[in-house]
Amino acid sequence: QSCSEMWFWEVISPFAGLIGTDELAAQVALVNIVYATFIPCGSLGMAGATLMGTAIGEGSPKKASNMSVLILSITVGVSVCIMLTLSLGASAIAKMFTPDAVVESLITRVLRYWGFVTLWKSQFLVMGAMLRGIGLVGLASMVTCVAYWAVSFPLFIFIGFVMRLGFYWMWIGVGLGPLVALPFYVYAYYYMDFQAMVERAKKDSSSSSSRSSSRS
Repeated sequence: QSCSEMWFWEVISPFAGLIGTDELAAQVALVNIVYATFIPCGSLGMAGATLMGTAIGEGSPKKASNMSVLILSITVGVSVCIMLTLSLGASAIAKMFTPDAVVESLITRVLRYWGFVTLWKSQFLVMGAMLRGIGLVGLASMVTCVAYWAVSFPLFIFIGFVMRLGFYWMWIGVGLGPLVALPFYVYAYYYMDFQAMVERAKKDSSSSSSRSSSRS
């Protein structure tokens, strides 16, 4: 899951360079800023994965459910803070990366849009991490691949090189991937049977103990 997302950001940068040197410079700066915004939400995702996984292991489905709601609620507050920082401070942030007026303008425009993307991108990131924590690695990986490689990447290429709408609109396509895929996570959490997960964890634990005893 993590690799598919990180590889996506590395792969799209050379394509931005095919448009022009100013776009490539803006792309490199923007990717670094995006990585920075991943840190608080990624940390929340890891915390949620640990808390939910621990609750499942303890045999407490209600606690696992409560932890997921708590972490996602905190994520909303954090994403709003990130949105306001990027949207209102876009120009100041851009000036930290370049003195070039053209590159600064490209970064500023994208950041004002990306601030709003963080409202759903943060939830997407945290939900995926928490699914890993309760053993649904396959689901999290599949949804992440769909978001970035089946939606964002084709849109990035189509908008930039077929429609030729420009750098800003290419980033519009990037932000749409997580938005399109997010309902899959919402559906998974809405219908998640935490009690069944507890039973499965107990069964797996018993099987593991039995194998260890037989080896002894």
